[in-house]
Amino acid sequence: MASEADYYEQAALWDAQHLADSSSIDERLDRTLALLPADAGCVVDVGAGDGRFVRLLAGRPDGPPVFAVERSRTALGRIGVAGVQASAEALPFGDASVDTLCALEVIEHLPVEIYARALAELARVARRYVVISVPNRERIERAHVTCPVCRCRYSPSRHLRTFTPDSLASLLPGFTARSVAEFGHRAYWYPRALRVGLERLGVLDRPGLPQCPQCGAGLRHTAAPPAPGEDSARSGDPRPAEAAGVRRRGYDLARRLAPRARHPYYLAAVLERRAPTGGRA
Repeated sequence: MASEADYYEQAALWDAQHLADSSSIDERLDRTLALLPADAGCVVDVGAGDGRFVRLLAGRPDGPPVFAVERSRTALGRIGVAGVQASAEALPFGDASVDTLCALEVIEHLPVEIYARALAELARVARRYVVISVPNRERIERAHVTCPVCRCRYSPSRHLRTFTPDSLASLLPGFTARSVAEFGHRAYWYPRALRVGLERLGVLDRPGLPQCPQCGAGLRHTAAPPAPGEDSARSGDPRPAEAAGVRRRGYDLARRLAPRARHPYYLAAVLERRAPTGGRA
């Protein structure tokens, strides 16, 4: 079986994140920042990834102290703010010692043996707030791919569970939802056979570096074609401009024909501890 931890140590995985269209990510980060309470205090981002959120927060003139926690040593080297290598299931902080913990686009990825322990750690360490964002009511099976070697079906984004506003609001015992927000684009979805064909043609994204969790076989990353006038090299598309133009027209046609999800893609909640405990971080 392929190592789940090793998957996130791939430098190319984080390179692909940088090549991805950042417009929806930027919106998610801006909306998440807007949710932070005024008394958020010290903020620790658990599963900080490549550090986009903590850098954005640290760059604000009136921003709070920030710190990053990231299990992947490869990702940690890209963060650009103070941080520590650690897993969400074993946070290196005392009980109720951090004002605000964030876990943004993290918990949907956690394997079952880690998930419950990670939630318990968030509840243990947070003194005031836990801010969580996840995909909103995601139909994970719609994006599943099939491993060409062992035929295992899996999420190429490594998403393992789905959340609704109600389930996120009640996620942590001892916490209540101060705010819950849905925002972002409404995702397109395609019948599975059509999606597979369009991905192979390079018309649709095949995000990240899909790697079978059962046998470790990988699928080639593909990026959606660049918009007219966009630098194809910067978008990750090495093909000539003419070929990219054909792919772009196919992409636009697929988008016009495809149905869209009924709900915005992102879901975020600020969970507040019911009774204050402990001292300051």
